[in-house]
Amino acid sequence: MIEIGIKIGLILSAVIAFVIPLLMLFYYIFNKKEMLKPFIVGVSVFFISQILLRLPLLTYVLANQNWYMKLSLNPYLYSIFLGLTAGIFEEVGRYIGFKYFLKNNKKYNDGLSFGFGHWGVEAFIIVGINAVVLLFSPNLIELSNISTINAFLMGLERLFVLSVHVGFSMIVLYGIRLNKISYLFVAIILHGILEAGVGILPQLFNMGAISMEIYVLIWSLGFLYLIYKFKMKFNKLENKTMMEE
Repeated sequence: MIEIGIKIGLILSAVIAFVIPLLMLFYYIFNKKEMLKPFIVGVSVFFISQILLRLPLLTYVLANQNWYMKLSLNPYLYSIFLGLTAGIFEEVGRYIGFKYFLKNNKKYNDGLSFGFGHWGVEAFIIVGINAVVLLFSPNLIELSNISTINAFLMGLERLFVLSVHVGFSMIVLYGIRLNKISYLFVAIILHGILEAGVGILPQLFNMGAISMEIYVLIWSLGFLYLIYKFKMKFNKLENKTMMEE
């Protein structure tokens, strides 16, 4: 008999990671058409950079390399490597998306929409689909040995990282607005540190699932503040542009 808590947790996770991204998409289609393009480009950038490029590279190309196999035996170096590659692929993808496919969409709201799309497709693929499959396959729940806490944390973590996706998008976009490539490197390094911490901290301090979610939450709150600060920075840029015109 599957615990009711597990089912509730999976339902919550499915709503956060499956339903919310779809509602965002429908909202842009029917109510905010001017923000639909950044959303779609954000979706495309994550899908291409991670699903089509980085993950196949790690799984099918590097996995056969001796240096990579040796690196994977060291949890610290391996976590740093995975973190940096995630940062490089995703942030360069953001840069390309804004620079070449959103030439006329470089306002604050465009950064929000891009970040929502980037977050939405990741949540959809990583958690949303799994949560829905588990809900409709009780036998898989038993085989996966998922706990009630983990069922809830699946979705909550996706909710926490929403501000992270938007924050990174804002950093890269602001750098493009200022024509300063240094912002891209800042985004790559921050992304690498965040991702590497997910692999290193459990090894160093034996941190469990809840402790790691607190780690992610701290980053989330930091990026929420960053997004707020960027709102003011973009307003200044817009006011300056209007005065020059």
